[in-house]
Amino acid sequence: MQFSKLPKKAPWLIVIALLVWCDFSYGLQCRQAFKPTHDLGLNYTPYSRRNIPVPEILADPYVQWAIKSEDFRKFLMNNLNSSRTIKDYKDLVDARPRYDEDTGPTKPINPENLRAVEPENLSHEDLLAYLLQNYDLSREKVEPVRFEPEEGPEDHPLYTALRNQGFLSGRSGNTSFVTEALQSLHQTWETLLRKAPRDSRTTILWVPNKYIVAGGRFTESYFWDSYWIMKGLIESGYHTTALGMLENFVHMIEVYGLPANGNRFYYLTRTQMPVLMEMVRLMEDNQLLSFNSQTMNQGNSQKLAARIVRATRDYYENIWKGTPRYQASHGLFKFSDGAGGEGNPDRLVIRPEASIREPRAHETHTQRVYAEFGWDFSYTRCGGNPSNCFPADLNSLMVGYTSYLSEVFAKVGDQPQSQKYASESRAIKRNMDRFLKDREMGLYLDYRYDTETLDPTISAAGFFPFFKKLYPDNSSSRSVLRSLFRSLKPEDHLAIHTTNKEGPGQWDGAWSWANLNEVAFQSLLTYGLLPEAQELAMDYSFMAIRTFFKNDRQFFEKFRAEDGGITIPENSEIYGNETGFGWTNGTLAVFLNYLHSIGKMEELEARLQREFPEGLN
Repeated sequence: MQFSKLPKKAPWLIVIALLVWCDFSYGLQCRQAFKPTHDLGLNYTPYSRRNIPVPEILADPYVQWAIKSEDFRKFLMNNLNSSRTIKDYKDLVDARPRYDEDTGPTKPINPENLRAVEPENLSHEDLLAYLLQNYDLSREKVEPVRFEPEEGPEDHPLYTALRNQGFLSGRSGNTSFVTEALQSLHQTWETLLRKAPRDSRTTILWVPNKYIVAGGRFTESYFWDSYWIMKGLIESGYHTTALGMLENFVHMIEVYGLPANGNRFYYLTRTQMPVLMEMVRLMEDNQLLSFNSQTMNQGNSQKLAARIVRATRDYYENIWKGTPRYQASHGLFKFSDGAGGEGNPDRLVIRPEASIREPRAHETHTQRVYAEFGWDFSYTRCGGNPSNCFPADLNSLMVGYTSYLSEVFAKVGDQPQSQKYASESRAIKRNMDRFLKDREMGLYLDYRYDTETLDPTISAAGFFPFFKKLYPDNSSSRSVLRSLFRSLKPEDHLAIHTTNKEGPGQWDGAWSWANLNEVAFQSLLTYGLLPEAQELAMDYSFMAIRTFFKNDRQFFEKFRAEDGGITIPENSEIYGNETGFGWTNGTLAVFLNYLHSIGKMEELEARLQREFPEGLN
């Protein structure tokens, strides 16, 4: 098969024939309104009032075929060691077109009739050649981005404190383990900093401010990741960037109807855990934001506080209460996905961001719901089907969301709205007590409304009701929390297990995630279990820093709770263990600041020195 571009001065009959064939359906420029993109599951943008153009790469039928073809996926898997293959579909859909906007991609033309060869009729080699010829699949090329001038290294609170205390050098005069890890953490923030271009040719969604990406294969801003990233930015002195990230999510609600899973086009059908009000409270607690009786009457619609009030209300009413995510029969919330398939959970809806390790046969509506869930994938929670589940963590966050929304409306002087959301918060809590609480254990568990039973799996989601103070502050609550903590973190383990059952997913069993550890930590502090909080902060910090020094000075996305291992089992469908890593950095910053505040930094350093008796290399 030979690929050739249409000659600029082709005979007019050939030009007419090709235009008739194209009928502009593929579009040489692909500048089209949102149209169905075949079987990718991107049929519409359900929450936006705007007509959003399909990015060129997703409108390309050859790219669509490459994503949905199981045979092509197997071809790529069998050639992973080749430099010419595609290692990850996410690299493909996030690529930039190589071709000129005016000419369009170089399509494979059948020389006998000068018609383009349909993608399904191409050999795998020729399809790969087409993709490599027309798209730059290398890692995203990012222009250098810097933090704002007022966010210099001298503003890092912990770094400054350690320097002033003479802790920047070890006893031998060399840099200490903790300090080098901390310095690297601050430098990593810079490597993860991005500014979205105004470029409709790629899948990236423009937002007004700089943001921190997750890391590794994830080169965009993720919604629930960003809450823990913002906590780390605050701890590290990057206040302006943290506030700007909140405004980015407000902008997404205003433009797209929701803070999407991430700022990529293919994420517009779903959101994630509703941490928006947690972000708002974080900014207010750090005096970066305030609400008062003048907030809604400033005369300038762009004032951030007023925009936040409207956006947080609209997000709750339109996305959570106004979609199948809310089940009036129980007065509780679940996850869903706007790409469709609510009535048919087995409908094939290919996720273009999927790893090629994930067989296409596994790509159902349920997988998209898992992605909104954030626990993608856990096969030990909700019976492996989050569409039929009222999760304990989601509904706990909703109690907190509506409660704080009530507080905000009270501050801006809107008492009717304040009373409305206070009432909604109490109703969600009552329904959690009715349906989600296991009376014997005292824990809130996931509720499967398909079987009308509690899911017996014990998971780190159980910390969220404590995180949102759904329990009274008494000895009985502390006993339940202590039991949960010890069941998910045996004393000789270094971090919180995600669930108490091993399973094939990366959100199962002993895989441990930074955000869940930080929620557990905050819960322990809230209920006064200080020895357990200190243990968790110390063990997690030791684990993350030890792994950092053992693995080319990299921070990782997830760890094995027993020993901090990072190796993904062979033949696993887990996409990998990414480096960077946004919420790991944020959680580590929180823990290190806490350990410093209670005078435990020297103890952490001594523990690391025992682990590495040869010192820093």
